[in-house]
Amino acid sequence: SAMALRQLAVLSEREGEVAKALDWYEALAARSDAPTRDEIAWTMADLAERGGLWPRAERALVPLSDRSDLAAPVALQAGFRAADAIARQGRTAEARQRADATLDRYRAWRARRGAATELTRADSLAAAALLDLADRRGAACAAVRLSDPLEQTLAEKGTALNLALDTYAEAAELKIAGITTAATHKIGVLLDDFLTALIESERPRELTPEQVDQYNILLEEQAAPFEERAVSAYETNVRRAQELGVFDEW
Repeated sequence: SAMALRQLAVLSEREGEVAKALDWYEALAARSDAPTRDEIAWTMADLAERGGLWPRAERALVPLSDRSDLAAPVALQAGFRAADAIARQGRTAEARQRADATLDRYRAWRARRGAATELTRADSLAAAALLDLADRRGAACAAVRLSDPLEQTLAEKGTALNLALDTYAEAAELKIAGITTAATHKIGVLLDDFLTALIESERPRELTPEQVDQYNILLEEQAAPFEERAVSAYETNVRRAQELGVFDEW
C-alpha cells in the first residue's frame, strides 16, 4: 500500500540508506495522485542532494523545472538546483546552458513581480548563478591581451569588461548576503586588473624613446578613471557590508 511504501522510505532514510529510500519514494510516486507526486519529487530532490546522489537529484528536479503549471519561483528554484546537480556530475556546458536559460526566465519573472517583493529561495539561487556567470565573463575579459594595435584589442577587452561588470552589478542588486559583497568586491578586482593590463600593455614597436614616454603618460591618464572606479567599488562594499550586517572574506 501507499502507506507501507512511505513508511519503508522514511525508515530507509532514517537508517542512512539514501538510495533505497529514493527507490521506495519512486514506487510511492507511481501509485500517487499528481499533488502527492509533486510533494514526493521535492522530498526526493532534497534527499538526493543531501546524500550527494546527483543523478537522482537531476531526475527529480528537471521535470519540475520544465513545468509551466508550477508557480514561477518554484519552477525557477528547481531549474537552478537542476543545473547544480548537472554541474556536479561534470557536465559543465550543459549545466551552464540550463542555468543561463533559467536566469532568462528569472529576469522576466522579476520584472513582472517588481523589486519590492519579499525575496525567495529562487532569488538566492539566481544571485549565485549570476555570480558564476559574471566570473566566467570576468575570466573572458582577463583572457584578452592588450597588444599592438592597442585600439583594436582595447575595444575588445572593454566590451568584455562592461559585460562582466554589468553581470556583477546585477548579482549585487539582489542584496543576497554573501553574494552582494562578493560581487561588489569582484567589480573592484576586475577594474584593478583592467587598469594593470592597460599600464602593462604592449607598446607600439615603431615609437622612439621620447614617444614611449609620452605614450606612457597618456596610458596612465586613460587608466586613472578605472583606478577611481575600483576604489569606489571597494568603498561601496564596506558600506553594503555594514548595511547588510555581513562581514565575510569579501
